[in-house]
Amino acid sequence: ASVRASGEGERERERRREKERERESRVLLERAKLRGGGKQPQSIEESTRAMASKVLVVGSGAIGLRTALELLRRRIPVRLRSPRHPLHPSSGCSMGAGGLWMPYRCDDGRADRWSIETLDELLKYTAAAAASSESESLAESESGGGGVGVGVGLAGSRPLAEIVPTVILKRDHGGPTVEHFIRRNGGGDGDGELSGAAAKKKDDD
Repeated sequence: ASVRASGEGERERERRREKERERESRVLLERAKLRGGGKQPQSIEESTRAMASKVLVVGSGAIGLRTALELLRRRIPVRLRSPRHPLHPSSGCSMGAGGLWMPYRCDDGRADRWSIETLDELLKYTAAAAASSESESLAESESGGGGVGVGVGLAGSRPLAEIVPTVILKRDHGGPTVEHFIRRNGGGDGDGELSGAAAKKKDDD
């Protein structure tokens, strides 16, 4: 009897939650309708977009930038706030993960061209920031090294080439990349043939 009562109680709570969600949806739609001059929105997403005059995204790491991008794709104005410039080494990923700039195991040459062209633009920006007397972050200079603020240039001005070495190598020397060191038909015991640059190096030796 107690098990049956518990199950009925859970179903009742679920019904209440569903009613609450429906009520919130109706409120959103009504507010969007008022803001839109009486025009009825077609969906919850459209009503949310109509209500949102601007969205604040805190943090300019991989997740923050992706969130801002998705919001912009939905035509929602975004303001980004971060204690450091988005290109600062600590904002994106570690040096070990810098290979994300290079499409891994992608046979489409357009992806390679995109990553290299993007990197070239970022390197120009980094070089300009390093040469500028304003390369120090305003956030750090005004707040004594802490807090959140707006920065000019790159805090620290660390060369971006240190963060994405694999793309530099591929652009300037045709490799090596991770793919050059993959073993073919081999297991974990070290057997198998080396492919790409690794095989050529072995033959030369």
